Amino acid sequence: MAEDDWRPDDRRSATQIQREAKARAYQVVQLSLAWGDFLQQRFPRSLRLSIHPQSHGSDKLGIHMLPPLMPG
Repeated sequence: MAEDDWRPDDRRSATQIQREAKARAYQVVQLSLAWGDFLQQRFPRSLRLSIHPQSHGSDKLGIHMLPPLMPG
């Protein structure tokens, strides 16, 4: 998030940019958790998909958008 927020004419220090990015990251996580809770309450029998890997027992099912890379 910090790199996305930086501009060549930016007068903020690197520390300030990092601090603001960290605060925004926490807000994104809070909103994501709140949205997930809302969906679970509103649609308790629905299946949620995610493009991100999910651990076993997660309330979301992680799906691959592209074929996984094979080791080797």
